[in-house]
Amino acid sequence: MSKMDSRRLAGAQSAATMDAIVAGVPLRREVSPTPFAHGHVAADFASFPGLSAARTTAPSAGVFFFEQPGSAGLGRAHHQPAGYALKRSIDVVGALLALIFFAPLMCVVACLLAVFEKGPILFTQERIGFGGRSFKVMKFRTMRAGGASALDEILASNPALRSEWAIRQKLARDPRITSIGRLLRLSSIDELPQFINILRGDMSLVGPRPIVHGEHLRYGRYFKEYCNTRPGITGLWQVSGRNHTTYRRRVAIDVTYSRKMHWRLDLYVLTMTLPAIIRAEGCY
Repeated sequence: MSKMDSRRLAGAQSAATMDAIVAGVPLRREVSPTPFAHGHVAADFASFPGLSAARTTAPSAGVFFFEQPGSAGLGRAHHQPAGYALKRSIDVVGALLALIFFAPLMCVVACLLAVFEKGPILFTQERIGFGGRSFKVMKFRTMRAGGASALDEILASNPALRSEWAIRQKLARDPRITSIGRLLRLSSIDELPQFINILRGDMSLVGPRPIVHGEHLRYGRYFKEYCNTRPGITGLWQVSGRNHTTYRRRVAIDVTYSRKMHWRLDLYVLTMTLPAIIRAEGCY
């Protein structure tokens, strides 16, 4: 078998595995060894509140997609999902209360970054949001100045880091992170400015993590599921191991949330977020 045929077979097997995972079909064994750590998602989330009301394979209600010429496959929703008004109202009220509560802490962090770190206080990056639309996500800056542009050079010079990035799109020991930035990441304080993104309508309290352009290719046919809801500050992935999981499991978790989106599930995720932050599991 040629190398090209081997790659095609591996890709087909990987796609078949992901289809089975997302559909909630238990896999007794995988066709070939993969980095996916779990056999299926349905069993993992069967006990979550709000997940038993509908089949895992049920599509999100009231959402339709179409492809635009030149959109690079990014779908755009032209209808809001059922229950949008309730979810949006909770998002706005929750974000306002959070900003008021965390305002003193955010001021302290801003002062620390201004005094001890060179560069801007906030870091913004273009991400993909609801319906495939782009928006600027906001965070407290945790990398040294110019760190974002230094990624290619770091990966090119370190095969181990390059391999880790290819699997998770994250580095456990990222050399670009500052000492203050590492503390902010471990405590998730760096994400507090995203409450402003919620007020602007870019994000939600609960949803998938916002992805950068290029990552949508890793979702394959399931990218439209990601676009069915706004990205969240917290979500199923964040309370299910976060960066300790593989990227394919992250995709399966996002698809599960999109198909099972319900206020009871959001409540469950919100109540599990604080324990996850305290454990700092997968935070880096």
